[in-house]
Amino acid sequence: MKPRQITCRATFLVAVLLARSPGSAAPTPKGARIDLTKSKPDQTNNSYNLGPTGALGWMYVESGMTEEARRTLVTTVEKGSPADGKLEVGDVILGVFGQPFTTDARRTFGLAIGRAFIPSTCARNRGNSGFT
Repeated sequence: MKPRQITCRATFLVAVLLARSPGSAAPTPKGARIDLTKSKPDQTNNSYNLGPTGALGWMYVESGMTEEARRTLVTTVEKGSPADGKLEVGDVILGVFGQPFTTDARRTFGLAIGRAFIPSTCARNRGNSGFT
């Protein structure tokens, strides 16, 4: 029985070590490793429009793609915009709806805006028929 207990303990230890080894987990995206709190918004270029928020943000880009971005550094907030008073230049957006970004931050932010959109009616002119 003693050899069996040792084997079980050794097997468990190997399983724990393999589970913790860096090669067994999915690699951390490069964009998730960059500390944007140490970045200076005025030294960034190629900021992205953050939809109808009235803010611009910089995120990690590799080969023209934002697939590995997991954070967004706010670089501009327009006065009077929906983001005015809620975001400040230098803020770092870590996620949406209380969840951190786990995929492309730019795309996830855009999808969240669509999800948060509240349908409304608007006036429109259809020729001479007046407004509807």
